[in-house]
Amino acid sequence: MGALPFLLIFVIPATAVISIQLGGVGYLFVPLLVFGLIPLADLMAGRNERNPETAQITQLATAKLYAAVTWLVVPVQLGLIGYALYRLHTRPFAVTDLLGVMIAVGITTGGMGITVAHELVHKHNPFERTLGNVLLVTVLYHHWGIEHVAGHHRHVATPSD
Repeated sequence: MGALPFLLIFVIPATAVISIQLGGVGYLFVPLLVFGLIPLADLMAGRNERNPETAQITQLATAKLYAAVTWLVVPVQLGLIGYALYRLHTRPFAVTDLLGVMIAVGITTGGMGITVAHELVHKHNPFERTLGNVLLVTVLYHHWGIEHVAGHHRHVATPSD
């Protein structure tokens, strides 16, 4: 399949930017995409039970494009948060605008950011672990990266988990 389909993750923050720019009914774009369109596309695509061959696993793990996609999530997420704060600061807004921005940014950073952070905190490379922790800090969930690796994985499938 290659790494290119993974670039589709950036459709979600792009949709968030558009929704913040449009305001009003535009705030519904992110929830409709994430909780409507994406699950529908997943359902239509069907179940994929294929796994990479053993020889492909190392090749996939070291592919630079996969790493680049995960690394790029960090500036995209930080940029989205910055853009949302800028828009709220530079234009008059109603409570509904504040809620709309919170929903658009919250769904995006919670879905995209935490998912990619989970991948990154498992890496052995300190740079990638740091990127994962940066993503977790932006959603006020930094402690999870520590607990997940040092707690959950140490005690997985035991009463302590």
